[in-house]
Amino acid sequence: MAEATGSGPYAVIEVGSKGVRGFVFDLDTARHERCHKNYDAYLGCLDLKRLESINVSPLQRGSVDATADAVATHVATLKDRHGVDETRIYIVGSSGIANVEHRDHLMVAIEDRVEPAYAMDFVSADMEATHAFDGLLSLGRSQIRGPAHARLLVIDIGSGNTKGSYLEVSGGEERVVGFGIPWGTVSATNQIDANRGSGAFAPAAADWRDHALLPELEAALADRPGARERDLVYLIGGTPWALVTLMLPDNTDKAVLIDGALVQRFLRETSAPDAGARLCSANPRNTPGSAIARVCSVFTVDNLAAGAHIVSALATELSFSKSGKSVFFIRDSQFAWPLGYLQSRLSGDHTAR
Repeated sequence: MAEATGSGPYAVIEVGSKGVRGFVFDLDTARHERCHKNYDAYLGCLDLKRLESINVSPLQRGSVDATADAVATHVATLKDRHGVDETRIYIVGSSGIANVEHRDHLMVAIEDRVEPAYAMDFVSADMEATHAFDGLLSLGRSQIRGPAHARLLVIDIGSGNTKGSYLEVSGGEERVVGFGIPWGTVSATNQIDANRGSGAFAPAAADWRDHALLPELEAALADRPGARERDLVYLIGGTPWALVTLMLPDNTDKAVLIDGALVQRFLRETSAPDAGARLCSANPRNTPGSAIARVCSVFTVDNLAAGAHIVSALATELSFSKSGKSVFFIRDSQFAWPLGYLQSRLSGDHTAR
């Protein structure tokens, strides 16, 4: 049963490891059959609105008050500018912050600041992966019908971790299976920095990939054979966005084909000694307001290199270049798991934590 009352749009405020984001969805309209003709029709009915991300650091205990203020700013914007009723606003902490030691302190600070209609929620990595899968299925409902959705593997490379999910069908029953590793773009950078001493980042990152990342990924996939069998892979998250933006700057497709060669090029270029200059500071395409400018403002060059190693490890373990396998970066996917989460809350399938 839906918890919300009244009518109008819904909103999800995501408290993530890199900041606070807000999303507005018109799910009432998007439920109509006319909205499911194709991807563009569904997006049009969904009438997605994104609130500008507020860059705070919920991972740091000292940023609790700033994070609560950021949530309050988004709540006010949702009510005043977008007309979202308070009973249709959900605040959720991503898996990247779900296990921080000061989690309860963060939750209390946010709830004291905004007095939400529902307690702040948190999702695990498996839950986030499941919500991302469900959200992407909603977006691609006209393209992924019937048996086709059983071919799909969704991989979300976030700031704090990396999650994967796919649908398993057994005995006529369907369930979403998740897996994950504890490193994302930022947490991997921090791990490499912690171990490299006075050495350069690039060789330390390569060593981390061989001795930590690959064994962890192999272990995560050991009891998930379906992940290797899926021949349609959707990559979402910050690192795939950065890869496509920097390596294929003229490509504006909603689904961008990615192969092993492109991944290795990204790894080489982000690991090069002059990567910072070529990709960002001296890049002629890095103009104010451009996608490349946004990438370079969000990620350091070390973040990019660490993320490239994660994508490279996935490409190796999941055989991105295997004949018959298609791998795509999906644009507009940053709201996939908040959308899936919202749908779960409204259907009554989700238990708040």
